[in-house]
Order: sequence, then structure tokens, then C-alpha cells
Amino acid sequence: MTNTTGKDIFKMGFMDVLPGIGDLGIVDGTNRGSAFTPTLKGAIKLPQEWKDKVDVYYSTVQNPERADLYGTVSYPKDSYVHVEPAGAEAPGWTKDTTGWTTDDWAKVRSFKLEFKDGVKWVKGQDITLTFEMTAPKETEVDAALLSEGKPKRTEEIETKAAWNSFAVTTNGLLPTEPERVGVILSKVKGEPVEVAYYIQGTSTKLQPNKDLVKDKYVGTPYSVPESAKTDSTLLPKELTDEDGKVYELVSTDVKPNGDYPSAKDPDGEKTTVNSSPAEGEVTEEHQVINYDYAPKKGGEVLVKYIIEGTEEVLENPAVQEKDADGNYIVKKRGTQVGTAYDTTDEIFQPKKLTKNGKTYVLTARKVDPKTDPITGKVTEEKQLIIYEYRLLEDETPVDPPKPTKTTKTGSVKTGDFANTAAYAGAMGLALAVLASGKRKKSR
Repeated sequence: MTNTTGKDIFKMGFMDVLPGIGDLGIVDGTNRGSAFTPTLKGAIKLPQEWKDKVDVYYSTVQNPERADLYGTVSYPKDSYVHVEPAGAEAPGWTKDTTGWTTDDWAKVRSFKLEFKDGVKWVKGQDITLTFEMTAPKETEVDAALLSEGKPKRTEEIETKAAWNSFAVTTNGLLPTEPERVGVILSKVKGEPVEVAYYIQGTSTKLQPNKDLVKDKYVGTPYSVPESAKTDSTLLPKELTDEDGKVYELVSTDVKPNGDYPSAKDPDGEKTTVNSSPAEGEVTEEHQVINYDYAPKKGGEVLVKYIIEGTEEVLENPAVQEKDADGNYIVKKRGTQVGTAYDTTDEIFQPKKLTKNGKTYVLTARKVDPKTDPITGKVTEEKQLIIYEYRLLEDETPVDPPKPTKTTKTGSVKTGDFANTAAYAGAMGLALAVLASGKRKKSR
């Protein structure tokens, strides 16, 4: 507003009735025709230079009595005097708004301004009043009132609007009420609302974001807890990463806002992670609701070694850690579910073990029928791998006879084929000569 009277204003009456279904013009009392009721978000904002010059009073009455406005008018003798509109109520004005909440401001339906003592409105000086109102939710109004985009003003559009107007009187003049100003409800598509899943204490996501709300109008309500009742994939109790490791939901509370490192580089650069609330409304800004998941703790993985057909236990000196029952520890209790284990190496699956001077070797089947898998992943339950061994039989081969050396009398080394043949030939020749001598002598 601007003082265009050419004079300083020392006396003023000002009243504004906020738009609402069934509202009336302030001066003429006619129906303003508001099709819906927006609500005040907070205090009326005055320009800095006016904050110490006027007081703002508020009322929860939609059709307040106008006496405070008309009381500043100096009516000429025998002239028309304004009367209260039908159904007008005592406004119960208040200027003390200390401690007011959003709900308190939403109840305000009208307000007025009054000069403080000794204040005047200088000619040519402007005053701008600013206030914000909240439109009703899409679900709270008739769908016919919603328009697409920003339509042009037509008679039909006017029937869908909420209308605001104010009346002002200065220096005792008759009150005037400028043309009403209207607002309409326009359907505007908002940005998606998504749910994100993080490893607790990190900026690392376990899987891609999941849509909670998409292609909905601004103001559409959303709620993760409510949607999760019908969609179990929205906020699952457990998630598995690409390596098969299992994580469980920490809480239904959203992830605390803050700066977090990557799970792969805990000492590295941090990334800011901020969460939208678990319940709210679609806006023109993209919203992401973050939840934390922590590694799920599993049972231990153990291994023991027994003699085939017995419960007698063998010791494996290559493994140091044991549990209270003497089983060797492959994975400790509390290891994350889904963590891989393998006991087929030479440490956990030795080919031989000894006990009391005897040697035992793995059986052909290697494991006892009651065993858990020799390779696999940590589960919630305890797993025990049982390798079985059999006694190694005496399989030492008999050594062949060692050959002897040739003696001084000409004996040959046993086993020497060439020497043996020569020896046999010499003996044959000697026997032949001896036989010939005997025949000559007998003659």
C-alpha cells in the first residue's frame, strides 16, 4: 500500500479476512466465493521500517465484527453508517503470539493493524504486508478444484479460487475495499521420493535406490512405515551385497545426517549424506530417505579330525586356535553371515596326521557323514566340519639281495652274468681234459 492522499496519515483502520469457504466481503458483506480454505503458516511480515509503528492483532474468527474498523471512521451527520454483516462474531483479537505453534497459526482467520501511539504514515510512503498460507492437501479437496499447470483466468477458474481482500480507512474517511485477489489449486508433478540403503557408518550403498513415490503431484503424502506394510521389499529386514554377505536393518529410524567414509576406505575422504523424513509430502525437490544396515553376525565354523570308525580325535599342529571343546576354529563366532570359508587347503585338510607314533591318512571319502560342508558360507548356526583319517599300514618294500665281490681264489661275483659264463666254460674244459687222461692210462 502507498499513501497517495497527499497528506500524512495519523489515523488508520485496517482489517483483512483471510480466504475460506463461506467468507464475506469486509465492507459490503457479500459472499467472496472462496472454494477452499488455505491456512496461515506464520506471523504477518512487516517491512523493517514499520515494525515499531504498528501492532498486528490476530483472530480465529472467519467473520469478525467490523467495529474496530468502522470505529476509526468519522461519519458525517445523517450519512450512511456501516453495519455488521449477518453472523458476525466477536473477534477476540490478540497480539501476543509467544509460543505459538504451526497449529496455532493455522487457526487464524483474520487480522488487523493499528498504529502505535504517536505514529503517522507519511505521504508517498509504502507499506508492504507479506504472509504465507498453506494450501489443503490434494486428498482434502474436491478433485474438480484442481487445475493443471497455470490456467488463464476465466469464469470457471474463478469458481475454483480462494479469495482474499482487505479494507482500510485513513484519517476518518470511509473504508474502502480493493478488488479481491484469488489463488487456485494447481496440480504440479513433484520429484520422486526414494529409499536408500546404506552400510552403517559409511557412505556405501548396498543396492540401488527404490522408488517410494513417483509421478505424483506436489503435496501428495508419503510414508515409508505405511508403504512397507504392503511392500516388504521397501524396507527389508535383511539385504545381501554382491559378495553374498548379509546385512540387517539397524532401525526404522532414518540414517543420521552427517559425513561418512566409504566402506572400502574407512580412513579416506568423507561424503555428506542427508536424509529426508520417513513421512512427508511430495515436493518439487528430489527426496531420498536413508536407512542403515549393519553386518549380520553368524555362528562359528569349526573343524575336527577323527580316526575312521571312532570318535577318537587327532591333533592338527598347523592350526592354533581352538574352541572350548577342542575343535579348531575356521571362522569365529560373530563373523558376518555370508562370509566365505574354505577348509580344503593343506592347513585345514592335511594329508597325514600322527598320534602316538602312528601315521594316519585321509580316507577316500575324506569326511564323516555327519559333517557340514567343507567349503561354503557362514550362517547363523554353528557349523562343524569333520575330517576322518585311517591308520597307514606297513607298506615298506623288501630290498633286493646285494651282489658280492670276487674273491682271491677266482670266485666270481654272484649275479655277474659275463663272469659266470666264463667260469662255466673253464670248468667244462678242465673236466674234458681230465676225462681224456683217464682213458689213455687205462690203455
